[in-house]
Amino acid sequence: MQQHIFLIGMPVPAKLRCKALAQHQGMEFYDLDAVIQEKTGKSIQNIIIYDGEEAFRKDEFEAITDIVNHKMPAVIATGGGTVLSEDTVKLMRESGFVVFIHRDVTQILDDLDMEIRPLLKESIEYIFRLYEERYPLYEKVSHVKVQNASTIADAVDQIVEALPKVVR
Repeated sequence: MQQHIFLIGMPVPAKLRCKALAQHQGMEFYDLDAVIQEKTGKSIQNIIIYDGEEAFRKDEFEAITDIVNHKMPAVIATGGGTVLSEDTVKLMRESGFVVFIHRDVTQILDDLDMEIRPLLKESIEYIFRLYEERYPLYEKVSHVKVQNASTIADAVDQIVEALPKVVR
């Protein structure tokens, strides 16, 4: 029986481009932010600004719960802060395999569109601080860590190799 595959890590486009992983596994792909935006009718930035980060974390938990309870096993790209909620972390670990897609912080800075990342607008220093705070959480939460220093195909190969047979 297949399990869900949750992709965690700092907000980077590489996580979202891992649709290739879903295709390789013959699974559906969900971008958690897109699921939340569709469900709420609001942008992630507006949810965080007007409703608060706590409301957004609740939306994340509810979206993952819905996918886990009502969908076939899927690849789910989570937001960078999803690991901040203990309930969400527990749900992910109990429902599937959690993969930490790691990139060096300088590569992340090169990839980020600062205009659309609501929690990363402040400064470069803030991004480094965020990286330092979250990195240990990503390692603690994940079942496996893969390095994404080159191509998506390489990252997908690393993830597939790391998956337990029950998920493959």
